[in-house]
Amino acid sequence: ITVYAIWTKDIVYFTVTFDANGGIGGPSSAQAESGSSLCGAMPAMEPTREGYEFAGWAQLKDSAAPDFTADTIISGNITVYAVWINTCTVIFDLQGAGENISKKVSSGATVELPSDPSISGKYFVGWTTRPNGKGSVFNEETLVTSNITVYAVFSYIILNRGDLEAMEMDGSYVLGNDIDLSGSDWEPLGSSDDPFTGSLF
Repeated sequence: ITVYAIWTKDIVYFTVTFDANGGIGGPSSAQAESGSSLCGAMPAMEPTREGYEFAGWAQLKDSAAPDFTADTIISGNITVYAVWINTCTVIFDLQGAGENISKKVSSGATVELPSDPSISGKYFVGWTTRPNGKGSVFNEETLVTSNITVYAVFSYIILNRGDLEAMEMDGSYVLGNDIDLSGSDWEPLGSSDDPFTGSLF
């Protein structure tokens, strides 16, 4: 009788080392069989870094975008590096119209503005960088390059003669409807053919 040797292929495992790349925490390493991927063994834990958002893992230390995932085939020991996106925080101060809203955005990008806040008797004008409304305008085209707080600006709505008489010189106002000033001492600054627009100050 002739008998034959039975061979089993040695299983080779490789180690994936995770480098937080300036961050803290996160996984340290994981193992995968040669020619396979980490798949379900891909660590779910993510590192953190103040002022940055974790984007994923990359095979080069200075990569701008992730290129290593749970499906990447492993053919040798490898170190992968955390990819970080520099983020800024924009705080929208609603100035009494509700709770402040905080949003994160990549540095150098624009941010989606929240829904227009509302206060009874006032008209929402927009957002500025100073609470008194005299800062720079902040809108959906403004590039965010640092943490910033912007403030909701409101104008008082003038609806009747009493509102007009209560106006203050340093306030901001919009006309909510036509007002009959017959018999008053008010003098118009314009006419229906040539209406006044702009500011008196």
